[in-house]
Amino acid sequence: MKLSQARESYYFNSGTASSVARQAAFAGIAVIWVFNLPTKQAVIAIPQQLQVVALLLVVCLALDLLQYLLSSIVWAVFSRILERKYPHRLSEDPEMDAPPYLNWPCLACFWGKLLILIIAYVRLAMFLLANLSGHA
Repeated sequence: MKLSQARESYYFNSGTASSVARQAAFAGIAVIWVFNLPTKQAVIAIPQQLQVVALLLVVCLALDLLQYLLSSIVWAVFSRILERKYPHRLSEDPEMDAPPYLNWPCLACFWGKLLILIIAYVRLAMFLLANLSGHA
């Protein structure tokens, strides 16, 4: 396998993982909403066990947005620095090496959102197993 193929595979799979994580977070929030038990005092009354799950899912979505926001900023700044450093080579589209640490904040967000999503879904599954086991 060529390095370019490995990179293409990584880009495709990480993009797909991000998309699936986003959809799963929204689906988890929808499942939590099913268990909303409004009372006279509160319009929203989510069981306490699911409040943590909801918070984790919101954090997952926030990390998803932050990942793309940071990526946009990092690569915009990096490309602007190169444009200023090599203005005479812009028409050539030269090959430039980017330091690996540029991706670290984005990778932290990527892996963080997936980890938080897994934790949220484990907690959601535990809640469902405990509360729906005898209601078939």
